[in-house]
Amino acid sequence: MFKRGEDSEYLVRRILATLPTGYLCRYDLEDSKIGNIDNVVVGPNGIFVVEVKSERGTIDFKNGKLIRVEYPLHSDFIFQVKNQVKWLQSELNAKIGKTIPIQPIIVFTHARMKFGKRPVDGTGVIVIGSRWLDEVIKEQKDIEISEPTIQKIVNHLQGLASCKEMG
Repeated sequence: MFKRGEDSEYLVRRILATLPTGYLCRYDLEDSKIGNIDNVVVGPNGIFVVEVKSERGTIDFKNGKLIRVEYPLHSDFIFQVKNQVKWLQSELNAKIGKTIPIQPIIVFTHARMKFGKRPVDGTGVIVIGSRWLDEVIKEQKDIEISEPTIQKIVNHLQGLASCKEMG
């Protein structure tokens, strides 16, 4: 399972590396309160927390919760990614002095999805298969972030514990 998880994270990093100029990625952002954030993408159209999941099976959602059709998921992934966003939002608000919304995305690399690329009802979390990741990030249009602000955010992320840079 750990090998599949590592392979899944590598696959998603390869996809993120294909984003156009102007997008910067940081990965393996760790904090003792929230654990590990797999990927943070900062670009001219927003900030994205990308949580990677390597579960197999068929993923669906019911009553605002992700479910696996075949058998239960081992964790509440929506709760996890929303906590990550809340922590990161607090960190960035303190550093840059303004609130920039962060879009949580959960990417399943080995599962079948029973729905398209859209937020899970009522949660604001986008849940997708990996093939949609770059498109979902590029099509977000609600926010504009200036280049100096992007650099400020990325520099702050780099200063956080165990954060690694990605090309």
